[in-house]
Amino acid sequence: MKLNRLIPLILILCYTTLFAGYSYNIYPQSSGIIEVKIITRSNNSITSKTINEDNSIKLSFGSIINGNISLKVNVNSKYALQHPTLLLLDSNGHIIAYKQYSDKSTYLSWTIDKSYLSNGTHNYTLVYATNNNKYNLAFYFKTIQITKTFIKPVITQIRAASNSNQNSNEGFVGSRFTFVSTLSEPLPSGYKMYISFEGVTNNGSNSGYYGTPYPMIKQSDKAYYYEKVIQKAGNNRQYKIMIKNSNGQIINSKIGSYAAKSKTIKPVIDYLDKSSVLNKLDLGVPSNKYTHFSRAEASIILYEFLKLKDPNFALPYGNIGFYKNPFADIDPNSAYYRAVITLANYKGSDNITVLTDKYGVFNPLENITRFQFVKMIVEGLNLKKSKDFSNIRNFDDYNKLANDAKAYYSTAVKYGLIKGDNNKLLPYNKLTMFQALTILGRALDISFTSSKDQFNMPDLTTGEIGNPLGNIPENQDYDPTVTPIKITNIASQKDGNCSKLTAVATLDPKAKGKEYYVWSANFGYFKKITPNNKEVLFCPSTKEPNVNYKIHLLGNDGYMNFATFNKNINKSNYEYVKNISNTNPSEVKLNLSLSIKTHLMQENHLFVISKSGSLYEHNLNIGLEKVAVTLQNEDGKTYTINNVKWNNHSIYFIVPSVKDFYGKFVTLTVDYGTNDTYKAKTFNQIMYKENFIISGTIQPDKIGNYPKYVTINSKQVAVTNGKFLYFAPDGGNYKISADKNYQTVNITLTDQNPRPYVYINYAGLDYANNIPNITTGSPQTTGSSNKISSGSNITTGSPQTTGSSNKSKEIALKKGWNLISANINLNNIPKSIKYIWQYKQGQWFAYSPLEKIQDSINASGMNAITSINADEGTWVYSTKRQNLQIRTSQLTTYNYSIGWTLAGTNRDLDVNKIICEDGSQPKSIWEFKDNKWLLHTTSNNKTYSSFDSISANNGFWINCK
Repeated sequence: MKLNRLIPLILILCYTTLFAGYSYNIYPQSSGIIEVKIITRSNNSITSKTINEDNSIKLSFGSIINGNISLKVNVNSKYALQHPTLLLLDSNGHIIAYKQYSDKSTYLSWTIDKSYLSNGTHNYTLVYATNNNKYNLAFYFKTIQITKTFIKPVITQIRAASNSNQNSNEGFVGSRFTFVSTLSEPLPSGYKMYISFEGVTNNGSNSGYYGTPYPMIKQSDKAYYYEKVIQKAGNNRQYKIMIKNSNGQIINSKIGSYAAKSKTIKPVIDYLDKSSVLNKLDLGVPSNKYTHFSRAEASIILYEFLKLKDPNFALPYGNIGFYKNPFADIDPNSAYYRAVITLANYKGSDNITVLTDKYGVFNPLENITRFQFVKMIVEGLNLKKSKDFSNIRNFDDYNKLANDAKAYYSTAVKYGLIKGDNNKLLPYNKLTMFQALTILGRALDISFTSSKDQFNMPDLTTGEIGNPLGNIPENQDYDPTVTPIKITNIASQKDGNCSKLTAVATLDPKAKGKEYYVWSANFGYFKKITPNNKEVLFCPSTKEPNVNYKIHLLGNDGYMNFATFNKNINKSNYEYVKNISNTNPSEVKLNLSLSIKTHLMQENHLFVISKSGSLYEHNLNIGLEKVAVTLQNEDGKTYTINNVKWNNHSIYFIVPSVKDFYGKFVTLTVDYGTNDTYKAKTFNQIMYKENFIISGTIQPDKIGNYPKYVTINSKQVAVTNGKFLYFAPDGGNYKISADKNYQTVNITLTDQNPRPYVYINYAGLDYANNIPNITTGSPQTTGSSNKISSGSNITTGSPQTTGSSNKSKEIALKKGWNLISANINLNNIPKSIKYIWQYKQGQWFAYSPLEKIQDSINASGMNAITSINADEGTWVYSTKRQNLQIRTSQLTTYNYSIGWTLAGTNRDLDVNKIICEDGSQPKSIWEFKDNKWLLHTTSNNKTYSSFDSISANNGFWINCK
């Protein structure tokens, strides 16, 4: 039976259960069209043919190893009605793919396995089954033939090329070679390429012996390469390239030869080593010979080379600070700063500087290309550029040169500086260290002199790139009728890889045209567009920072009015150059260590962050591009300090005045980076101390004179024209006084009140009496000046008393602490009493008749006791048992304020008569008697002894809540 008759029968038998209860018809020739697309993963090729009704199809593949085949079947048939089914059978009748679908096109996929599908032609059968009506099942099929051939890849070509131009007399001892192998077919899975080099056996022979095989690097599906530095010269040196299968067996190999010519560069090394700078760069070290080197290294080598040829090659003004730094990404502390600034200000042929500054960044760590170095040395040697390009037209890559590059290369070839590499100029290839040294060696015989008029004059203008752009003019007008400037926005428009920023401000018509702006940012740099900086160009940093850009704008309207505006710009808006650190991180070492000297930060004081560690690349100090500091308090409030300064050992800034930080702990984050690497360092728990400042005015005396100084907690502060200013060391209580004829003012400095202004009145009072009389209420105040009403004496803020008496009596003191209540003359207190303490209005006050102790009290800033009255509780520390002389008086009221009060009484007192100012009973009353605490309370207490009355001249604590 023919195959096209057999398959439907097989399907009928296999799917009897699936289609039970249905009749079926066989359609050997369908009226549909089947399109088969076969896709292989191994070579990504697609072969598509259309199967017509009466045709079979044969699909051939050059090489199928392991991959997937996918058949796209498009059916356009009158039988494609309901639930069509696709099946694929191999030549043995096995179903290898099955799919049921509702669309008129679908894919069948299966895997070709090299062990299952051997070389040769194989038949597959594609079966299409559809239920075309309720009772009939229709089949049709097509035969697919696949021819599969397993082709072993072979090495078709090998070659060896020197990257160090040895074939054109630009090679050196130890040339770097690239070995390339081309294959006929891509490598199958598990196959690898190796290379080995001619070796020497133990008996000294090298015939037919090759050393250790090294894996080659894949360049494309059919090409592999390997780079090696050949340390010794020699002709017809051999190497072998091999293909190994997954078992390590060599299935194909090819042997080639190469010649390593030698050329010495010792003369130029000896010449350059005369420079104290260049002899530190280890130019002659073999390991450095074939490394690509940076634009910074090229600048410093060329600068030192020109200095050796002409000792007068230098900026006319020796102070490098006189010359504008045109680049945002080089640090004056870097080792190459002078070289870069000199070359950027030296004009060679055609009045063109050696280094162009039109881009605003230098990218010092970017690898220099062959063309860039050729341009630098032609301009540096002041060679007249050639306009005849006939000497370079025969180079293979001549057409790749731009017009300016043609002029520089023609000049370099004319003077023998360049001879090409395998008949190529390779202008955009990275230059190796010894290629540069070879070119400089050829320049040894070229005469060179320079003159001062070839250097730009110093640029002493402000607003350097990389720093804040702009400077507010000093010639300000003043007109109080001018409405102050108000900045409402910063408009931003992308301009290449930069952004044009425009200040949007509301101005008084009088101020228009007189306004001026200053721009700064945490990273990136600005370029001037308009004279007043209303429009500027903002460009990103050379390396992507780890924070977004924070733009700060300061505006001035020319009438002494200022305004500010801040704008954040996403760092992702810009593209960033890939520098050395991206391609070879080992070449750059940014290993800075930052530490802070103190965890205390004082407002408006210098804060120093110590800097140590490595900022070196090839023995060159690469410096810092920029540093920004962000402060954040406990509540999440932040403040960014842009353009932080640094030197060789420190990063430093002036601590800003930010009220949100007063008295709080802040976190300090330092974002710092070179032009190749950015890092961040965070310091936590730094206490921010604001400046506590007491300023004030003192009244003149009766004849108009001011005292020479006021005393603030025992510190004498000068008075100038009635004004005084004192920087307090910390917060706390401060007593400001002049002499007995002036009012004494007591103030408390806190985070909420760090800078009070006080006014000291002249009263002309007679302080001959030891204790002033207590008057009703507090001093009368008018406005901000604490003037005392006529006829009033200085008050102490004590509860109201009635009358006084100067009759004396004594009370007994035990040795140690005593809690008493009495009118006591401070001058009558014996020195056998060491300490006296009082608690008034939520603060402690102290006094001692011993001068040293009293001086210590004054120096500490503690409140001083100026009088002791009977209505106040007083702690007295006596060094012995003794009697203390007191004055009698009469108290009439016992109303106490809310909170704790240290009170006293000069007569026996029933505790039930003690009431709080709100009319309630105290929560608790404490008495210290016979070295024990007694407690009177309305609650149930079993710990302390209770009491019902207080004896005269005893002190006690009251808690009113």
